[in-house]
Amino acid sequence: MRLQHIAEQVFYKPWLITPAGHLTVKKLLESKMRMDGGPEGPAIDPGAVAAFVNPRCSAYVDGNGIGHLHICGVIGHRLSGIEKTCGNTDVLDISNELDSLMAQGAMGILIRVDSPGGMVTGVPELAGKIADYATEVPIYSYTDSLMASAAYWLSCAAGRLIASPSAEIGSVGVFIPWVDQSASWGAQGLKFEPIVNEAGTFKAAGMGPSLTDAQREEFQRQVDRLYENFSNFVIDQRRDSGAGVEFEALQGQVVTGDEGLTLGLCDQNLDVQSAYDALAQSAGVIASYPVDWETTTPAVPAPVRPTQRRVARCVIREDEELPEDVSLEEIIIRKKKF
Repeated sequence: MRLQHIAEQVFYKPWLITPAGHLTVKKLLESKMRMDGGPEGPAIDPGAVAAFVNPRCSAYVDGNGIGHLHICGVIGHRLSGIEKTCGNTDVLDISNELDSLMAQGAMGILIRVDSPGGMVTGVPELAGKIADYATEVPIYSYTDSLMASAAYWLSCAAGRLIASPSAEIGSVGVFIPWVDQSASWGAQGLKFEPIVNEAGTFKAAGMGPSLTDAQREEFQRQVDRLYENFSNFVIDQRRDSGAGVEFEALQGQVVTGDEGLTLGLCDQNLDVQSAYDALAQSAGVIASYPVDWETTTPAVPAPVRPTQRRVARCVIREDEELPEDVSLEEIIIRKKKF
């Protein structure tokens, strides 16, 4: 039933993704269906989507105390192991990795994004979690490639959104990729006549070659409601960041990072090292350890050293008297005792 579930998601459910991203997913699914005995036709070359499904690096805290989190490929919910192996991102994994980074005492988190977006399920909840954690430590989202639709929704939850000038960002919108096949069915002499309960106006919606007016209105209502939630979140987050966003930027288009800066879709145009340095400064961290931005598998990080940010997050007993010359390390040790 796994393939049937994927087909339902791809063809009949709302998506937060770029048209090109959805087309790639659709082609991959159709290729799989052909290999499993479906309609004849040449299967898609997996190498053709190599740039689309980049390998996803696991989250880690580097030697400077900064956490790294990666969102790439198609965003989904409860993805299979092979889907994740291809570099796609499961919102549940990101949620768990966020918890882990915070538990490790990350003093700031850089979310690196290369994604066209994906499914709706789980995205609003994850965005809310990112926004909550952003009130505890500085969280920056960054892209020098693609940050679109669901990926942009998640990125807006960070305290600061940064893109390189030539990156692609935005695609604030929702769609259901419905294709009317009534002409094809008619040419084959087929007629869709589902038998449903009397009150089941929407029960068979999407099963046949076309939609009734009521069914189309219902799908439109779902899409409009999701867009309202999406756009309102973007507007609220961009207002809180101090940037604001122009309504003309919320019509589903993808723009470059430099245009996005003008429209309020991002806060700065920087390269990744500069974005990292800005985050480190905001977190009160001296970035002594270099970060290898080219590798997709992090080297073993150097031990995290105590910093001012760690002390700020410690809670000392109100009735405890500390010597004037107490060290930062001693404060942390005392905190761990109770």
